Amino acid sequence: MVPPILHLLFKIFKMKLYLIISSVFICSFNSFGQVIPHAFIPKKVYSPTSNYSNDKYNGAFRFNYNRTAAPRIENGTAWSFNQTTPYTIQFEVQLSQFDFNHAADGQDYSWTIPLFGFTNSQLSSQDAIMVFSYNINYKKGNYSQGHSLNITNKGIYFPYNPTIDNFGFRSPFNGAFHFTITYDGSRWRYYKNGIKISEYNNVYNWSGSGKLVIGSTYTITKENQPKFIFDEFRFWDKVLSDNEISNNWNKDLTGNESGLKIYYNFNDQGHGNTNNTQFSYVKDRSPNNNNGILINTELIGDENNFISEEIFSKGSLPFNKTKFNFSGTYSFDAINADCYPGTNNNKNNNPLSNDKIYNLGDFNNNLQFYTNTNYNQLIRPFYHLDAGRSFGFQDMYGKSNYNSNIAGSNPITIEAWVKFNASGNMSIASLGEENLGKLFELALYDNKLNINLGDPNYYVLASTAIIKNVWYHVVCVFDGQNNYTIYVNGQKEGEAQYGNIVNSIVNGELRKTSSFQNTTNTPLYLGKSQRPFNSKLGILNVYNRALLSAEILHKYNATKSRFGY
Repeated sequence: MVPPILHLLFKIFKMKLYLIISSVFICSFNSFGQVIPHAFIPKKVYSPTSNYSNDKYNGAFRFNYNRTAAPRIENGTAWSFNQTTPYTIQFEVQLSQFDFNHAADGQDYSWTIPLFGFTNSQLSSQDAIMVFSYNINYKKGNYSQGHSLNITNKGIYFPYNPTIDNFGFRSPFNGAFHFTITYDGSRWRYYKNGIKISEYNNVYNWSGSGKLVIGSTYTITKENQPKFIFDEFRFWDKVLSDNEISNNWNKDLTGNESGLKIYYNFNDQGHGNTNNTQFSYVKDRSPNNNNGILINTELIGDENNFISEEIFSKGSLPFNKTKFNFSGTYSFDAINADCYPGTNNNKNNNPLSNDKIYNLGDFNNNLQFYTNTNYNQLIRPFYHLDAGRSFGFQDMYGKSNYNSNIAGSNPITIEAWVKFNASGNMSIASLGEENLGKLFELALYDNKLNINLGDPNYYVLASTAIIKNVWYHVVCVFDGQNNYTIYVNGQKEGEAQYGNIVNSIVNGELRKTSSFQNTTNTPLYLGKSQRPFNSKLGILNVYNRALLSAEILHKYNATKSRFGY
């Protein structure tokens, strides 16, 4: 006879074994691929955690070195430099709340405030490969003794000491300024608000590497350090021309510009003067994923925290930023937590019951999925671990909540990372209605990717024969005139021209449009009647502009490793 205690343990073991086998069977039953029941996906799976707030918000970041020890933003990538390495750095900064009465009467006083640099240890003039700092020389009650923007390289001091008049700092703490610094391998050039104001020749040899640090790596004990607001940080691995700087200094970037390695615009993350402790890093808006980790930042209140960009005082200089227009565009990335129902982020929380995929470009215009093209029976997509994270669709039809606002002869780009679960014909993503010239659709026809323009005789066909269960990066482009192009894995595979270019004068400027393309303003659709969507989707972006070939190749190269290339 089995002893009672052993009998009990054996029953418990059998029960655990039964539960394990049952759970494996349930999770593996669907033949569509590896599926995790949606309600059981832990938030930590979406690594890294959410980095967007669920509404459009133009932000910046305020530092206060006296509030906490060494508040900073760090990117872990090691960037290498020497005296021949070209680069461009752009940023906006405003210093505020500085006590000019701190010095003794008649005494000259000087403070050097680190703004950012590249270092593997301390952000100091001796340890860092480069430090960009702000130097203030003054007497009690008088800041007009001089200011300078300084660069040091491993103890070598490269001064930039213009006078107040040509530097424009009559009231340095009442205005924000945009600076651009370029280095072409032999000469630095300094720009303020898009205008070149100084040049400086390099006569030293130097080399080293370091991670980007914005803020300070050490505790600053000197009292009454000025606070400063930081925004629009851009790091390029090339030299921008005078014309490029003049054109971009007061405009947001798209993030896809050639040579752009890091872009922090602090938008669509934390809100001003609120608790933002849920954010662990600043999002890099370039496709390189060089996010900046937030270290020793309280993220509560209005110091060492996100703030509203409107707090910037623009002073008397023109500083009317032209925001990049994301209106009518869509961005879905399966690896980003904010695309998923149930993460409950900020005021536009995305509850699990909504069964939506949330649009990172506009959290009000999201994708809902249905079993039919009457759009009256909701269905939830599958969620897969393939490619880090992907959405799964089988005989589903997707539709955005609202129209895209991409209409007429407006340029269009549809970009997707897709793995096909079935062969034959299917609609991937489309805008417009099924009539000649009124539709712009990325589709699969006879196992080849194509652009469908609403008529069987008007299309652009790619050359690659699609293989099931292989990831493809596909992009289709209409340039707003008469050119249509399709790309597969970064390479142009098909192009065509339809219609004529129509010249017109709008507000005194020549505008070229299409006589053929007249896209109807509709929602974004995934799948169409008789051609439902049967695929996995990793990324889907829809732009109201025409991506350039270099941008498309750059986006493919930046994401291909995730999809097995």
